[in-house]
Amino acid sequence: MSHCVSGKELKLDADLRVIETLPEHRRRGAASMLMEKGCTAADDAGLTSYLQAHQEAESMYKRFGFEVMSRSSTDLSEYGVDEVVERSCMRRLPKPKTK
Repeated sequence: MSHCVSGKELKLDADLRVIETLPEHRRRGAASMLMEKGCTAADDAGLTSYLQAHQEAESMYKRFGFEVMSRSSTDLSEYGVDEVVERSCMRRLPKPKTK
């Protein structure tokens, strides 16, 4: 969890950090299991969740209710890597508790 200042009000949110699967282990459900736990914890606490995703993973996050808020790209050539990394900043509003 992190603390965001919105005007004068202190607001908590869930910041889902690095969740990445090695290419040879993808499409087996591990990332979905982790997301399920993270989303359930955020829902139980009534927190909005945020993450940054590789564009190829967007569809998985959308299945959990995340929406793209913005996109960015980072040119890694200045660090000696010939690659531009594309990322999507995504948000998920908390789901109401079911009884």
